[in-house]
Amino acid sequence: MRIRYLMIATTVAAALAILTPPAQDVLNSTPVPYSASQGGIISSQDAALVQQGLTAARARDVFGTQAIMARISDPSARKLVEWALVDTSDRQMSYSDLALAQTDLANWPRGGSR
Repeated sequence: MRIRYLMIATTVAAALAILTPPAQDVLNSTPVPYSASQGGIISSQDAALVQQGLTAARARDVFGTQAIMARISDPSARKLVEWALVDTSDRQMSYSDLALAQTDLANWPRGGSR
């Protein structure tokens, strides 16, 4: 009985070895830089606005950051700028904005410190 299981295992291993494609056919042989492979996810206008929004958030310019956020069309990009604003400028923001951000950004980094 033991020999039978050994023969079955050997047969399955041989079949897998024959049917598995070579690694060079499966793997990408030419690495693609991250920036080149991710192009076009957000518009160039939104990308520029995100940079401006992050700069304004770091400067703790609440009203300037919120004005920039209103011009960003991509919801994920807008949320990123909102997180940066709350993370850097929580003492300058209104209670209602902070209360809303506490639920919206609960699972974002440093959510427990708000």
